[in-house]
Amino acid sequence: MGTLQKISDWYFSRKAIPYWCILFIDCVIVLFSGLFGYYMEFGGYAFLTRFWDIVLSLLIGLVPFIAAFHALHTYSGIIRYSSFVDLQRVATASLIGSAAFYLIGLAIQWIWPGQEVVFCPDIATAVALFFCSTLLLWLERVMVKRMFDHFHLGNAIPVAIYGTKAGGISIAKSITSVKDKKYSLHAFISDGQEMKGAYIMGKPVYLNGRGIAGRLRDEGVRALLVSPLKTELFRANNEMIDEFIA
Repeated sequence: MGTLQKISDWYFSRKAIPYWCILFIDCVIVLFSGLFGYYMEFGGYAFLTRFWDIVLSLLIGLVPFIAAFHALHTYSGIIRYSSFVDLQRVATASLIGSAAFYLIGLAIQWIWPGQEVVFCPDIATAVALFFCSTLLLWLERVMVKRMFDHFHLGNAIPVAIYGTKAGGISIAKSITSVKDKKYSLHAFISDGQEMKGAYIMGKPVYLNGRGIAGRLRDEGVRALLVSPLKTELFRANNEMIDEFIA
């Protein structure tokens, strides 16, 4: 595990995987998505016979994608890209690139009617390019984030957070956003019956009550973090305190 930790630290460092490398992977994903879109448009035979013309067309279409990726900084901070806002930024860049590629195709057809060098995408190809590239770019970022977390949670202390409102969520986000993981989030504890069976940030919410400390201890939780909004309530709950320090 120590060797894997060192390899992971090296691989996910900025020196080992610079931004242009992430951009290159994104471009490969866009090219693959474009090939899929053209295959759906032309079918197998036409796709194979004009393969290199299609590749040339996609290389032209990469230009607006690269511009959108750069403008929205989708290839920086990829380690933390798993939140809705970050994935939305990737989808926006993909939408801009796909729409611009379609408009470039219309412009080429208008300036150079009848040309057969560049395969201008129709609307169906552009839509397929957008959806396929967006899904694959999302998957890429989620997988990288999962791999990073897997290799950096080995020595982290599993914790539960008492509180599911703003204070507890703030603590949870601070735990998950830092690179050097001191804690790993396991669960939340709530006093409200309406939170029964709920999940927050992918983690289960348990109702507070007798035996909660033992249940969490059996699941490997080694520490309890208390939301600032629950501090006074926790201090007044001697039964809960006794369970967790027993």
